[in-house]
Amino acid sequence: MPRKIPPGPDDDKNGPSIKLEHWPRLTTQRMQRRAHLFRGHSGPITALVCNDPSKFLSAGADGTVRIWSPSKGIEMFRMDGFSDSCRSLCLDHDLLVTDGMEEYVCVHDFDVTDAEIEEGYKLEW
Repeated sequence: MPRKIPPGPDDDKNGPSIKLEHWPRLTTQRMQRRAHLFRGHSGPITALVCNDPSKFLSAGADGTVRIWSPSKGIEMFRMDGFSDSCRSLCLDHDLLVTDGMEEYVCVHDFDVTDAEIEEGYKLEW
């Protein structure tokens, strides 16, 4: 709910400003007790993707992709090293396709065993 805040020295003197205490609860909102704000990116969010209830991904202008747990409200993993802001995320089971690597589209394969990493492997299309 909003609350009125007395004007500060830099505020408009026409009236008090309003600050949102929490997001309004919708009647269709399933997470009645667990609404979270996720903090971590140091710049604007440029892409979001969610394909199952256990996680969602966010990309930011800071060159990171972050994997979040909506039920716990925490960052589970972070991928650094994107040379530009990542503007596209496509998640399909264990494959994540991103941009943000200059002129390259990058496929991140998370269904790889340690043995396959040591021996080398090819992506199957």
